[in-house]
Amino acid sequence: MEDQRRDINRICYVLLALMFSLCMYYYPILPDTIPTHFNAKMEADGWGPKIMIWMLPVIGLLTFLIVDWSINFSLKADASTLRKWQTGYRGKSDNFIKKNVVKVAKHTSHLNLIVVLLFFSLFAYSISAALGKPFPHWSWVTWGLTAAIFIPIFNMVRDQYFSEDE
Repeated sequence: MEDQRRDINRICYVLLALMFSLCMYYYPILPDTIPTHFNAKMEADGWGPKIMIWMLPVIGLLTFLIVDWSINFSLKADASTLRKWQTGYRGKSDNFIKKNVVKVAKHTSHLNLIVVLLFFSLFAYSISAALGKPFPHWSWVTWGLTAAIFIPIFNMVRDQYFSEDE
């Protein structure tokens, strides 16, 4: 489990570093006004200054770090601390709590990867649209990643509330 989390984190760091690198590369050649919001068909319907292109990498990095910190906190916390923070753990054995925390951490790592991929896809599309070369059919990628967010969430809910261990 720890190896899988480390590999997922490496992928996330590479994607985030790539976003920041692409930002530095493309920023000088972006027009002064860029698309900042897209509708469901991936048509630009919001505009802003080009400095806004930095928002997706920064928010993506902050989101990744906060979620990763929460995973680390949960994995390192003892069972009594987790009982205070999570009402679903009240009355459960220490062994059940630790096993469940490991399962939820795995799903949360997957969620973190999907969110970083979603930020990366929106970032790539924003740059391509700002340069007048939007990717065709990109809405399928965005909608696919948005739908994929729910897979680890459903798995977490299943493990948290419908586990048969105890």
